[in-house]
Amino acid sequence: MVTYRPSTSVFINISLLAVITLVLLLFGVTDYLREKNRYYSELVLRIEQTTEQMAASLALTLWNFQDDQTRTIVHNGFMERDIQAILVTDTLSGRVASGGVRAPDGSVRAVETLEGAFDEKAVQQGVRTDAAPRGLPDADPGSVGDMRATGGSGTGAGRIVKAERSIELHGRVLGTIAVQGTTAHADARAAASLRRIAVSIITLDLLIFLLLNNILKLYIGTPLRRIENYARTVSMSDGAAVSAPEDAFLQEMNSLRQSMVIMVSRLQNQYDALRLAHTFIQEMLDSMPSIVIGVEQGQGDAFRVTHCNKAAQQATGLDADALVGADLYTVLPRMAAYGPVIESAMREGRAVSLVNQSIQGAIQGAASSLESSESASSEPALYGKGGTGKRLETVMVFPVSRGAAGSVVIRLDDVTEQARMEELILQTEKMMSVGGLAAGMAHEINNPLAGILLGVQNIQRRFSADLPANEAAARASGCDLSAMHGYMRDRGITSLLQGIRESGERAARIVSNMLSFARQSQDSHTAVCLDTLLDKCIELASTDYDLKKKYDFKSIRIAKEYAPDVPEVLCSPQEIEQVVLNLLRNAAQALFRETAADGERVPRITIRLYRDNGNAMIEVEDNGPGVPEDNFRQVFEPFFTTKQPGAGTGLGLSVSYFIITRNHGGSIWLDTEYRGGARFCIRLPGAGEACVGSEGNAEPGEPGEPGEPGHAPGQDVS
Repeated sequence: MVTYRPSTSVFINISLLAVITLVLLLFGVTDYLREKNRYYSELVLRIEQTTEQMAASLALTLWNFQDDQTRTIVHNGFMERDIQAILVTDTLSGRVASGGVRAPDGSVRAVETLEGAFDEKAVQQGVRTDAAPRGLPDADPGSVGDMRATGGSGTGAGRIVKAERSIELHGRVLGTIAVQGTTAHADARAAASLRRIAVSIITLDLLIFLLLNNILKLYIGTPLRRIENYARTVSMSDGAAVSAPEDAFLQEMNSLRQSMVIMVSRLQNQYDALRLAHTFIQEMLDSMPSIVIGVEQGQGDAFRVTHCNKAAQQATGLDADALVGADLYTVLPRMAAYGPVIESAMREGRAVSLVNQSIQGAIQGAASSLESSESASSEPALYGKGGTGKRLETVMVFPVSRGAAGSVVIRLDDVTEQARMEELILQTEKMMSVGGLAAGMAHEINNPLAGILLGVQNIQRRFSADLPANEAAARASGCDLSAMHGYMRDRGITSLLQGIRESGERAARIVSNMLSFARQSQDSHTAVCLDTLLDKCIELASTDYDLKKKYDFKSIRIAKEYAPDVPEVLCSPQEIEQVVLNLLRNAAQALFRETAADGERVPRITIRLYRDNGNAMIEVEDNGPGVPEDNFRQVFEPFFTTKQPGAGTGLGLSVSYFIITRNHGGSIWLDTEYRGGARFCIRLPGAGEACVGSEGNAEPGEPGEPGEPGHAPGQDVS
């Protein structure tokens, strides 16, 4: 149903017309009644005056019995057009001296009595009343009545007015005269007056309406319309400047204009502040690397997106216009896996946080919950660098109160790198704690180990034939020293003693490595050209030959790729040699195990040296097997090794890690992007100036980009 709502101008015009018409009608009706009463009063007065005059004139005629003169006087009385009937009675003789009634055609007809003198039909239609008309003087009961009578100009509706007087002469009553008049002419005059008043009312009504309408339009309607247009223009201007309306003539309208201008100005300021706040909040959200999405409960189990930031748009591939209002599970399918969490946060009104959630696991869970792998697969499978490490995210859901309908803000943070860093921190703390433990163990083991080695060495010296004291003691005891040597050799005592000595020396080396692992290097750092240092390491490694391990370093193809602009580094040459030699030995052992399984593969180790933003970069790369992904977190842990029992101590990479990071302020990691074997990367702070030395001389190549610090596919390590 449409409700009609008139405009202000129409309402004012209609109201104004109604009020003016009502006022003029009141004045018109009052004027009409006053005129009508005046006509009635004049009629009664004329009839009474006529009656009195005729009574005075008829006194002599009745006394002298001059009936002709009496009829003449009566006939003259009908000259007054309002008189309808006259009857003169002679009381002395009891006869009617003269009487007449005005006929419908205007003629006067003689009658002997007034009863039945009028038209019977008109008399029957009349309504008798004992009350005189309003405005007429009081009359005797029955002297005034209502009836239909005839006037001089024809039949008309009127009221009967009667007047009766005695005819006296010198105080003696000679007769009576009865005069009856009609108000037909008075009513006609009143009707004419009413028409005149009606025309005057209509004319004045229109004139006053037009005048007041123009005044109201000029001083009220037009200012109101200007204010209305001003408010409408401001509402549609979207912050653009709008000129204020002109001043109004009326004080109230001008006050309304000023109030409207002030209100609009304040609203504009608030709108500008709100827009700036909205822009600031949106820019603040857009500057966050996190995915921020606001959602509210939709139909069923669906959630409708209400807000988003740039990261959300990039993650979904949709702009803000397309994203806002869309279904959350449609634009970001993996959120279906967190549907129960979102509903719980919305229902209970508490924040929920899920830490280190697998993104790929969420995508698979969404595919299962939505029963549509096609929709879930629309999101890319996100992995870490190299494509093997799954990426992690933290999901936080914050409830927001918005009236009856609940809504939440969802924040998604990619915490893959943070998780890696936390693992490195934990590993570093564990290494530091193990380093303190290793220092204590090394000091406790070193003393009895020294006694064992000293005792074995002394036993071997006591049986040595090169010492004269041993020969003298043997002769004194009656023993042949040569025979004793043969017995010890035949019984394996000599090899047992040598085994004890070798094991002790190996234990001593382990203790030395543990001490190096535990304490800060006291060696002074000097500026070193790394190309010369690496060549020395390669030369030392080439002499490594282990019959038991069945590998010869000389059979490995070595490729050197040295850049000419590598800066000098402040380091301890012995410690850097230790690190590089350890990497070379690990690579050689892994290569020979792979070569034993695949005889066609040519073992190869590539050593790269190049400059990286003022730092010196060393890469040791081999084409051997890779370390399983499960061992990534343990590569730099102390005592971890993939070698056979007795083949390694598991401290080599741990010691190397602390030498590079703690003693030299650098970093060491395994490149996770390399898939052809293992690639260890070392970054050392440069000393400033580039070395002047040899360039790469064997299969030079472009240095590769360093990988992330952490773990890598690798090899057997020790």
